[in-house]
Amino acid sequence: MVNSIDGTYNDNCSDPALAYELSGATSGSGSGSASGQAFLPGVTTVNYTVTDGASLNSSCSFTVTVSYCDLEFSGRIEWSEDQTTGVNNATVNLTGAGAGNDVSDVNGDYLITLPYLTGNFNLTPVKNTNKLNGVTAADMTAIQQHVANSAPITDPYRQVAADVNKTNSITSLDASIVNQALLGNATALAQIKTSWRFVPQSYTLPSPPWGFPEKIVLTGVTTNQTGKDFYGIKTGDVVATFANPANFGAGEPLVLRVKDEVLAAGSELTVAFRTNEMNDLAAWQFALQFDPSQLQLLDIQPLSALPLTVDHFGTFQVAQGEIRSVWAQATGAALEEASEVFHLKFKVLQSGGKLSEALELADDILPGYVYTSALAESGIELEFYELTGTGPAPGVGDYRLLQNTPNPFVEKTNIGFVLPGACDATLRVFDGTGRLLREHSAWFAAGKNAVEFDFGTYPASGVLYYELTTPFGVLAKKMVVAGK
Repeated sequence: MVNSIDGTYNDNCSDPALAYELSGATSGSGSGSASGQAFLPGVTTVNYTVTDGASLNSSCSFTVTVSYCDLEFSGRIEWSEDQTTGVNNATVNLTGAGAGNDVSDVNGDYLITLPYLTGNFNLTPVKNTNKLNGVTAADMTAIQQHVANSAPITDPYRQVAADVNKTNSITSLDASIVNQALLGNATALAQIKTSWRFVPQSYTLPSPPWGFPEKIVLTGVTTNQTGKDFYGIKTGDVVATFANPANFGAGEPLVLRVKDEVLAAGSELTVAFRTNEMNDLAAWQFALQFDPSQLQLLDIQPLSALPLTVDHFGTFQVAQGEIRSVWAQATGAALEEASEVFHLKFKVLQSGGKLSEALELADDILPGYVYTSALAESGIELEFYELTGTGPAPGVGDYRLLQNTPNPFVEKTNIGFVLPGACDATLRVFDGTGRLLREHSAWFAAGKNAVEFDFGTYPASGVLYYELTTPFGVLAKKMVVAGK
């Protein structure tokens, strides 16, 4: 609107009349004042004429210049999982009659400004950084469960996330690509076509969602375009929330137990990795870092306790001492106490020090997690033990902590254990917060033993934890006290 261009006049005759004529960028004519009208960008000449009752007239003219206005395109990009959190650092590209771009801020907002023009435009967000952000072995299991039809992925946004190679389908190849990418395979990582995909919020994704639009098409644009919003879908991140870790069967770490050794140059060392008991193990991921100046990896030997193969181990950076392991399946497997799951065979290059000083878990390379078939997440720990006397190693032979009986129980329960030799032993029981509830220490004979615990005064119900501590190591399990 152009205001304050009223024509003023005075006359000693009666009934003077004012008229205007517009020419140039804006054309038209009328009676009265031209003020308050919309003028097009450019230069417009305004000619006023006043005529009195004696048909005498007088004219004046001037120009009005309207500068070109900016044309704005704006919107917000939100994470598809909660449809609230902004997607940061996505580049929104504007193409068509004009070109521009902007990077979304921490709230997901973007704004592209152009000199005024009209025409057809496309808005297309892209983000292709940190492809493995949020991607874990749990996503492999979820994809495998979908393919096996044991737990189909029904949410169309997660279906898009599961299609990591953008074939408009979810197959076991998608799980394999995630597996190899987590193992450090650069070729597999390249098959994850993009880190994020985007869909206009105005579009309702069907199930399956294949062929969905990934840009907003604007035709005949003459004014600012606001509210051009997208949902961002993180490729590969199928499992956005995990089952409650407080649930039974979750929260307890998988412990990899390894016998410590003194390193002697020229010797070959077979390192056996044993685990604690796990009733429902569906996936794991972890990385080991060894000192390449002291050790040289000769072989990886998967064992039968789990359906492992050498393909579940990544040695793409073994020259730098890096070994990754990623394994997942659609159903959970059970591991008994002291199960041997794999061996690593090394050649010792330098004497001095112990294996525990040259080998460690490397969460900075690949965070260590295990998952149940319900996709509940726990951690992974690496424990080294040393032999004491002539007794067997912790977790080896007849050193076991048994499941309490009865379980669940109301007041009393028996905790049994098997010792490879006579020794002092301590049994402790903790609640979910780690508070010590009961403790019993004594000298026990070799073989099977049991201690009865009375919880008659314990007011709560739920999961408790119990552990056995002896010179042979520490073992732990869960039990359930039922409400009275």
